Amino acid sequence: PLGAEGKKHFCSSSASLTATAMLTLDRSGADAAKRNSKEYLETMLNSESCRVFVMSGDRPIIFDSETDGAGLLWMTSADAANILRTNHLQLGPGCVFLGLVGGNPRFAISASREQVKAAGSELRVMDGRLALGVLQGNAADLECYCMGRALLRFNHTHRFCPRCGAPSIPSLSGDSQECSNKCCTTLYPVVSTQ
Repeated sequence: PLGAEGKKHFCSSSASLTATAMLTLDRSGADAAKRNSKEYLETMLNSESCRVFVMSGDRPIIFDSETDGAGLLWMTSADAANILRTNHLQLGPGCVFLGLVGGNPRFAISASREQVKAAGSELRVMDGRLALGVLQGNAADLECYCMGRALLRFNHTHRFCPRCGAPSIPSLSGDSQECSNKCCTTLYPVVSTQ
């Protein structure tokens, strides 16, 4: 079910992630003000340069090659939609905007185990902790994986306001939540400095 385009596209970087590494994910560029514009995000999600990686819980789908090493399996929006068994991806808590890599949009989506299994046996899902080790040699993918994992987990675990219990409403980009009662301030995911 994955097209050839989805199989061959993944970020390749031989730089190792260190405390002084230059991070590649741009979340603060000129487009930061547009991050919650539905039209802007849908345009980016459906653009030819957009790449998406799939998570099943904390487990990413990875690409492993003897010649290119390991990395996230980056696929087109259409290939990712095939995994979810839908015609196109939709913005929401299960589809988060990660940022731009080299000026190209990157998203992460959440899929169930059943959806991943039905998509094909060639997909390799890796345990989240193991993925951290495997992706150490690929700084761009490691950064995208950590951001995607954090944002998808935040959206999954913050469905209700911690102050009043009302349902929370996720931002379109997936990086914040608002109480539906408007009783609280905006909720953001915890940022770890370690």
